[in-house]
Amino acid sequence: MPVGKQAIKRRIRSVQATKKITQAMELIAISKYQKQKALLERNKNYADALLRMVADIASRSVVEDVFWLNEREDTQPCVILITSDLGLCGGYNSNTLKIFKQLKSVKKTIVIGQKGIQFTSSRGYDITSMSSEEVTTAQINDVMRDVYDQIQRGELTSIHVVYSEFVNSVTFEPKEVKLYPFSIPQATSTSMMVETLFEPSGSEILNQLIPMTISASIYRMYLSSKASEQASRRLAMENATDNAEDIIENLTLKFNQSRQAAITQEISEIVAGADAL
Repeated sequence: MPVGKQAIKRRIRSVQATKKITQAMELIAISKYQKQKALLERNKNYADALLRMVADIASRSVVEDVFWLNEREDTQPCVILITSDLGLCGGYNSNTLKIFKQLKSVKKTIVIGQKGIQFTSSRGYDITSMSSEEVTTAQINDVMRDVYDQIQRGELTSIHVVYSEFVNSVTFEPKEVKLYPFSIPQATSTSMMVETLFEPSGSEILNQLIPMTISASIYRMYLSSKASEQASRRLAMENATDNAEDIIENLTLKFNQSRQAAITQEISEIVAGADAL
């Protein structure tokens, strides 16, 4: 029985050490989550302003000759997959990869995050890869410039983004969004309906503005994914800490039961020895 008690004590110490680690990781995730959420909120204003501008210009001009609005058969899609570099964030990566696996006939794959890179490279995808840490708008623009050139040459027919949409600190939804061919959003009713002259024409402005809007949307989705990652990691570490507390409580109960059993046995042996005299 003493050996059993020592084994339980060692297990308790091990779980307590694990609990300290998960608590520390939870605090780090909270700090990073707050930073990513603030970045996402600031960027959202810029991305929304671009969309409103596109909608406003499209509502005041002829858009038949805007290249980026032309629908075509989607035979050579480009997919941008956004995952994390690290694990320990619950189902964040697995849920995103589950959606990615449903896409067929992918011609070009741009992967952000080591988890996505490991998944796609092990399955033979021809990928352009980027680390998920500190991705900048300049990096997004550099990668997308080549994609836009391939689209104009007819080598790619669509742009899809697979990412996690941040809703709140406990809700993040894996999504697949098609950014090209571009869909003009509805103009807001608060826009001033005045006659506008464009120089150059509205369609020429849109041909330059829409790629900027697509790149801005990709960056916003990246920030949304990063906020989702940290929120998911915080939740996973919180659950791990709670589980560690439950295990410690159960092990402590077992230890006390084992110690009480040893005391009872010793008393029984003393009483039995006294009766034998």
